[in-house]
Amino acid sequence: MRILYKVFVAIISIISALLLLGASFASYLGPSKFPFLTVLGLSYEYLVFLNLAVILLAAFKNKYFAILPLVAIGYGFPKPIQIVQFNSPEPVQVADKNHSVKILSYNVHLFNKALFVGQYQLRDSIESFLVRQKADIYFIQEFYHNEKKKAANNFERIPLSLGTPYNYFEHDKGKNDKPNYFFGAAIFSKYPIIEKGVVVTYNGGKAQAVYADIETPAGIVRTYNIHLQSLGFDDEEYDFLKRAHGIEIERAFDNSKSVYKKIIAAAKVRVTQTMAIEDHMRGCEYPIIMAGDFNETPFSFNTHSLRKYMRDGFIRKGKGMGTTFEGVGFLPPLRIDYILTSRGVDFLDFQTHDVDFSDHRPLTATLKF
Repeated sequence: MRILYKVFVAIISIISALLLLGASFASYLGPSKFPFLTVLGLSYEYLVFLNLAVILLAAFKNKYFAILPLVAIGYGFPKPIQIVQFNSPEPVQVADKNHSVKILSYNVHLFNKALFVGQYQLRDSIESFLVRQKADIYFIQEFYHNEKKKAANNFERIPLSLGTPYNYFEHDKGKNDKPNYFFGAAIFSKYPIIEKGVVVTYNGGKAQAVYADIETPAGIVRTYNIHLQSLGFDDEEYDFLKRAHGIEIERAFDNSKSVYKKIIAAAKVRVTQTMAIEDHMRGCEYPIIMAGDFNETPFSFNTHSLRKYMRDGFIRKGKGMGTTFEGVGFLPPLRIDYILTSRGVDFLDFQTHDVDFSDHRPLTATLKF
C-alpha cells in the first residue's frame, strides 16, 4: 500500500505541476497558436491551490514529490501571490474632494431580462444599490432600456435617481427596423463629458468598448467602459455545464467540443479587441480609468496585455479572491471584472460587493489624482 500511495502522489505531483505550468504560459501565448493553454488558463487560481495541496500531501510522505509543484508555482511568480489579497478595510480619508473620484462598474446582465416580462423588482433593487454607492461616475455593461414602456425607460429613469446629468449610452437596436428596446454600454457621470465614442465593435454592430473624456475637478480623465466578447453559449451548452453528469456520453462529447470551440473563438476575438483598445490608449495625454467586464481571468493573454501598464484596483486595495462572476456548473467562479488605472492614479479603496442581482458582482473604487 505504501508503494501504491507513493506512486499515486508522484503521478498527481507531475500532472498538477504540468497543468499549472501550462496555465502560466497562457498569459504569454495567444489563443491562435496554443488554444488548449487558453482554456487551461481559466483555472490558473485553482491549479495553484491544487499544487499547494500536493505540496502538503508530499510533506508527510516524500518531500521530493513537492519539488515539481514548487517549481510550477515559483515559475508563475508574482501571479500566485496576486490571487488572494489581504488588504484590511480602512475608512477612506479624502482630504481634498477636488482630487478624488469615486467610480462604480457593474454588468447588470440586462437586469436579468426581468424587464422583458414586466418584472421590475430586480431593476429597482439594482437602482437602489447604485444610488446608495454615491459614485461620481458609473460604468454599466449590458444596460437595458425600453423607450416604449415607461416603467422600463431606464436611460431616463436611472440617471435621475443617480443625479448624473452627463450620460452616454452606446447601444444595439432591437432585431427589427423599428425597435422598442436597446441594450449596451452606459456611462453616467456627475461631471461633464467633453468627448465620447466607440472604440471597439463586434461584427460592426454591438459596442464592446466605449470611451468618454470627463472633466472632473481634478482635470480631464479618459475613461473606458469595456465589455469584451462573451463566450456566447446557448441554452444547451449552459445546461451541459450545469449537469454534465446527467447527459448521455455522445451528447456530452458534442457539447464539450462546442464549449471548447466557443471559448477559443471568443478569446481570439478578444485579442483583436484588446489590440484596438491599446491602440486607442496610446498617446493619450490624460489619466486613464478603465472599467468593465473583460470576460478574461487575471492571468489570461488579453488581460495580461491590458494590465501590463495599468494598476489593478483589486491588487492595490482589494480583499479575498475578488470573484466577480458566479460561475456556471463546472465553470468555476472567476474574477473577470476589473477597475484599472494608469500610473499616477492612486486607489484609496476598492471593493467587490457581495450582491446577487446579476451573474456579476459590482465593483467600486475611490481614486486620487
